[in-house]
Amino acid sequence: MKFKHIFLLSALALSLFSCTSVSDTTNPGDNTNEEKPGDDNNNEKPGDDNNGEEKPDDDNNNEKPGDENNGEETTGDWTEEEKSLMKKYLNGEVLPYFHLEGCSLYYDEMIETVTYSGGKGTSLDTAKYAKILENNGFIIDEDNSDSTIGCYYFTKQFDLFDFCVQVYNLDENYDCVESGDFYIDAYILTYSETWDADLVETYFPGTKDNLIPFEDAYLYYFDEEYAEYGFLTVACFTEIETPSLTYFETLKNSNKYSVSYSEEEECYYALALDKTHNLCFYDSIGDGALFVIITDGSYEEEAPVSTNTITFENESCLKTKTEALAIWECEAGTFKVEKGSSSINVGNFTYYSNPLRIYTGQTITISANENYNVSSVEIDINKSASSLDVSWSGATIVIDGNKATLTFDENSSTASATLNNKVRLNSVTFK
Repeated sequence: MKFKHIFLLSALALSLFSCTSVSDTTNPGDNTNEEKPGDDNNNEKPGDDNNGEEKPDDDNNNEKPGDENNGEETTGDWTEEEKSLMKKYLNGEVLPYFHLEGCSLYYDEMIETVTYSGGKGTSLDTAKYAKILENNGFIIDEDNSDSTIGCYYFTKQFDLFDFCVQVYNLDENYDCVESGDFYIDAYILTYSETWDADLVETYFPGTKDNLIPFEDAYLYYFDEEYAEYGFLTVACFTEIETPSLTYFETLKNSNKYSVSYSEEEECYYALALDKTHNLCFYDSIGDGALFVIITDGSYEEEAPVSTNTITFENESCLKTKTEALAIWECEAGTFKVEKGSSSINVGNFTYYSNPLRIYTGQTITISANENYNVSSVEIDINKSASSLDVSWSGATIVIDGNKATLTFDENSSTASATLNNKVRLNSVTFK
């Protein structure tokens, strides 16, 4: 399955239904074969087929003998008007026929589905239609289905779209239940072979020339459900094992974004420097996809602080503060100072910032977060740059004026050194 997409109707959606109805599909005589309590319990027992008469057109249901005997839901056909409605909204496709007393077919403009509903159903009814869908080439999504209560999700895949069908019953609280209001929802997920920059531009002006797309995908799905509220989700289907890391590197090297990784939320954030948009992205391993959420640049305050830089301008990054140890953190890595053999406490009680002062005999350890694929660290020096020109474990250092570049050794993400002289630092930036 290209994209595991499931949604159940919310109370709000149900209360705000805006529907285009089609004539009732109930045929004269349908009521004469109403289901009785317990009829469906005989679904698969030998001999059930003796209780009813199979008709020549029953073959299109591919149901087991006896399945047809509890109603006419598989022996009829949709009206031409109903077929026309489905073809209009389902890329020319038509649902396999089903009839349940009280139900009718309509298009729900609120959630953009072709819906068959209006009557009461049980898990036996949803199981019947699930079987019909299976026999018509639809594939069940086990992860998003629950046969114990009769809630099913199916797709039928085509080259550039998926025909999706959900079958379920809802109670008065709009929860999936074994017996309740019966629903069949059908909709189409349409895919693109290229990144649709024009579509993104309609929701986020200025992104067409400024947003850097993920280009290593063979299919894209643009979910516009919440785009009008400022969130456009793009599923990028790719053969790359960890596409989020690839995309992170692309954005970081572009110099157009401030990028960070959130361990708590397990996703990356990229804030566009031109303020036209922000990105949140993460891997969906089961789907073989990278999910990219595009938001307006004004949402910057709601995203985690961009933190590939540890500043010593203040103590905002200082997480541990003792006489013998101080640790500064950002999303990209950590900076640690230990008292070591020094006769002076870390920070000398006062100078943890503005700028940070590190003294003779104290040890610096710089560690990069593996999610950032950091290759080097830039150190902004306030005073005494030459004090950093010592032997480093796990890295080499090059000093140019008040800038020092620390390059990690291969397969290393941690570097440390003990100072021979004191130094003052303004910031550390992970590259």
